[in-house]
Amino acid sequence: MAGGGVERDNDRLWRWVGEQAEIHLFNPTDQIYPVSLDLHMESYMHTRPLALRLNQDDLGSIMVSRAAMRRTVTFLLAPGQHVLYLNVPADVPPGDQGRKLGIAFLSIRLDTSAGEARADVTIANGR
Repeated sequence: MAGGGVERDNDRLWRWVGEQAEIHLFNPTDQIYPVSLDLHMESYMHTRPLALRLNQDDLGSIMVSRAAMRRTVTFLLAPGQHVLYLNVPADVPPGDQGRKLGIAFLSIRLDTSAGEARADVTIANGR
């Protein structure tokens, strides 16, 4: 992931997303592949919605709780480059100057099962 730094508490690692993040996906083949994206995450302060969009297509939303949780998002990935947009309302923590926190991602895993798709996760405005 590019963008804001990884935070750590003992053996636990996470990266905060402010208002948006992008996961860049690439399918180098000429076939459509099913993709599963496993999101291990928790919300800052209270439950909040995480909206998902693949390119221009709305994939729905997930209510992310304060407690760590996992959700799997599945979709078909056509050949070529794509962007999965993650949008979430964010809050500025007390005493912090400008950093917005929405969701902490503990892990993001991409499973293409039979394909060769690749992902690059980029945090945009997530600092």
